[in-house]
Amino acid sequence: MEITIPATLVKNDDADIDDLLDEAVNKGIKEVIRNDDGSLTFKMSKSGHEKLMGEIREEIQETMLDIKTDDDFVSIREIEADESFSQFTMKVDREAFENSLDGFAAIALVMQGMMYQVFDEVDEDELQVIIDIKDADTDDLIDTVIYPDDLESDHT
Repeated sequence: MEITIPATLVKNDDADIDDLLDEAVNKGIKEVIRNDDGSLTFKMSKSGHEKLMGEIREEIQETMLDIKTDDDFVSIREIEADESFSQFTMKVDREAFENSLDGFAAIALVMQGMMYQVFDEVDEDELQVIIDIKDADTDDLIDTVIYPDDLESDHT
């Protein structure tokens, strides 16, 4: 199998790319190619791909738990995701959320959700992560952020 990570999801720092390449080899990826456009192409077996998808899924679930329990994000009570990690719901204490920078927690979810989709062979033009922010007490929708559409806006 060949999976290409778009340049928009690859950090431009050579040290970060070298770390990513080392990590990829350690996870059983047979070859990583740096493309001229800044993207990276990973070559792996089908079984290696399945294993990697399971590891990415576990990492995302761990991140969701970490955000929910992190003292830096006191307003966030619950985080849920769909199976494809293209839609997340953050349930928050509305007043605490609106008076904090806790919305920045969404960035980690967005990056991991996009990476999961890339390795799940979603076309680059179809990559999207939607984050609904809801009041934990009333379930009222506070905001919806759609990435990459809202990337340049002032949402988070």
